[in-house]
Amino acid sequence: MKKRTYFKIGELIKEDILQARYRIGGRLPSERILAERFKVTRAIVRDAITMLELQGLVEARKGSGVYVIAFPMVVKEQSSAKQFHAFSKPYSTSLHAADIFQARQVVECQVAELAAMNMTKPDLIKVKNVIKQELTCKSHELDDSGFYISVAQASQNTVLVDAVQRLLSLYQSSRQWPAMRAKLFDEKARLSWIAEHQAIYSALQCKQPSLARNAMWQHLQNSKSLAEGL
Repeated sequence: MKKRTYFKIGELIKEDILQARYRIGGRLPSERILAERFKVTRAIVRDAITMLELQGLVEARKGSGVYVIAFPMVVKEQSSAKQFHAFSKPYSTSLHAADIFQARQVVECQVAELAAMNMTKPDLIKVKNVIKQELTCKSHELDDSGFYISVAQASQNTVLVDAVQRLLSLYQSSRQWPAMRAKLFDEKARLSWIAEHQAIYSALQCKQPSLARNAMWQHLQNSKSLAEGL
């Protein structure tokens, strides 16, 4: 049986969130804009949004719009080899961001190393495009989740992609998250943050696993040090 159209639209919106087109806490485009983009009726878009609400990904706020509140997680269906997006349960906000960054160093440095070995040309282009978006976006739109997810996807390991997504969700549920984001509104901090992403990208482009690993470690270490002061 073919999947209903609204389901397909919902999956496309999930993919947009994974690629950082829509950030956590950000508002989705209006029903009209989404309907025009996907060339479907507004009723279908409405059903897709309802599906995402039931899955815990978005939240409709009366008089304001629909907002992204969680990352989709990539998991495997028990009945087939196909993949679908599901959602993790909310994490405790009692965890400190510095501890989460330490865990991210353990996972994402290995991810960067694997990405340098396994990534394809389309993967490299995807990472590059994410950095381009970071350079052109407005301060209040800053969100580097798409960068880490694109690097994880380049590793060609879906288990690691899931792990990175979970760690990002955990980080964005920490008490330090709002303050960390606020610091990136500073232009100097923003450019430094993007320069570190570019250093990781350069290592991936040169297919230098150890260099990619070290660049990711230093980037997360800098963020960890920043979080420790909050």
